[in-house]
Amino acid sequence: MTRNRAEILEIMRVFERENPNPQCELNFVNPYTLLVAVVLSAQSTDKGVNKATEALFKVADTPQKMLDLGEEKLKNYIKTIGLFNNKAKNIIALSRQLVNDFGGEVPADRDTLTELVKATGVSLLIGLIAGTVATLIGLLVGLLAGYVGGWVDDVLMFIANIFTVIPGFVLLILIYYSIGQAARGITTCALVIGFTSWVWTARSVRSQVISLRNRDHVNLSKLS
Repeated sequence: MTRNRAEILEIMRVFERENPNPQCELNFVNPYTLLVAVVLSAQSTDKGVNKATEALFKVADTPQKMLDLGEEKLKNYIKTIGLFNNKAKNIIALSRQLVNDFGGEVPADRDTLTELVKATGVSLLIGLIAGTVATLIGLLVGLLAGYVGGWVDDVLMFIANIFTVIPGFVLLILIYYSIGQAARGITTCALVIGFTSWVWTARSVRSQVISLRNRDHVNLSKLS
């Protein structure tokens, strides 16, 4: 149901009357740190974000300081938050854009600010979908290779070796552009990234399954 302007203004007046001094649940010290906290809050609790940013904002409360801190050190501060790898990458990219395009200041224009946050949100969505796809494929391949063994293991590891020998970004470009422009989108991009990123998960799972099988075999030998 679409509400008209008068109804929206009345709703806002009710909000103002019932809560004249609303407080943001996210802790911040300036507009930039609020923007960073909002980015970190995706798929995370405000309490978890506040715990991580308490130390982070003491060393990086401006875009330039965040760039000086760097992506790897940033990860150490936010590693307790979900999707911290992608979030660190996006915060660095966001900070660089603020420094290069806005003089290190968060723009006051709502439309510009919305676009900045939206672009970061898209990156996080791609990371979430791609990570899920890569994990599922890696688990399936690793379990089949390790549990079934034999020619199944040989075939699956041969495929994994192909993905290892050919750089991931080359596969990504080839697959993505073979789809056709009409079919390209956020979800397609994420699926392609996930499809080219499962190898290391598969190898790790396979190793664990083989290790468990060997251990069980040794235990059965001892019993017999």
